[in-house]
Amino acid sequence: MDSSGSDRSVWFGDEYPDQLREFVLEHGAVEYISFLSQEPRRFVEMQEELAIGDGTLTELHARAEGLQLWRIGQQKRDGKYYRMYRLTPMGEVVVQRMQEIGVTQRHDRLRTIRREYQRAKDEYLDSVEDTDEFISNIEMYLDMINPDTSTESPDPSLPDSVSKPTQSPDETDFGRTEEWGKPEETDDPDDS
Repeated sequence: MDSSGSDRSVWFGDEYPDQLREFVLEHGAVEYISFLSQEPRRFVEMQEELAIGDGTLTELHARAEGLQLWRIGQQKRDGKYYRMYRLTPMGEVVVQRMQEIGVTQRHDRLRTIRREYQRAKDEYLDSVEDTDEFISNIEMYLDMINPDTSTESPDPSLPDSVSKPTQSPDETDFGRTEEWGKPEETDDPDDS
């Protein structure tokens, strides 16, 4: 036992706690560990699901191996065997506090939201690529915004609201420029 009362023999060496702490503080490490805590994963799944660059993910994966946080197994899917990574008992100890405070659950929701966002974004971009659909949507929304105006304009590539001013300048302005943060000057000496 050390001075803190901990039996460090379970830590695989005296330097292990500091190395583990440094690892967890690295960019992407919490997401990496959280993802592995859900179920055994393939490396390609980590690449697809985690918002971590491939180089960073490869480094995290190698460091986690050195810290003995995961072990390799095989899993049969669709008639093929795949190399799978799952947390070791030490990895599960590390993730325990994350689960207690909801980090792993929130990370799972975040990944779900990212997938939903990507699907919606792809759907929108598909509609933009279809020129006729995109123009039709623009015209429909312009009609909703300005129901009294026609979408015919002098320049057929621009809607009327872009090619003609829709509002006249404020005639009481007299060309003055407002300066923010300074008191407005007045001609009345009693306002000072």
